[in-house]
Amino acid sequence: MDYDAELFALYLLEEFQGIGYGRLLLNTLIKGLKLANYRSIMTWVLEGNSAQSFYERMGGVIIANKITQIGAEKLNSIAIGWKEL
Repeated sequence: MDYDAELFALYLLEEFQGIGYGRLLLNTLIKGLKLANYRSIMTWVLEGNSAQSFYERMGGVIIANKITQIGAEKLNSIAIGWKEL
C-alpha cells in the first residue's frame, strides 16, 4: 500500500477507553511521524471492532479490506488510512 507508516497495534484496557487516552496516543504518534517527515499512515482492524469507529472519528478512511484467519475463523479486516498527517 502507498503509505509511509503502519500502526501495528494500539490497545487500551476497556476501563481506559472513551476518556481520551486513545486520541492522545494517536495524536502523539502522528506528531512524531510528522517530525520524522512521514506523510501518511495506515492500520488494520477487524470489521466491527470499536477501534474501527474510533479511527474513522479520528479522520481515517477505509482504503481496503482482506480476510484474516484467526484459528479456524475467517474474519474481515479493514484497512484505515490517513493520506495526509
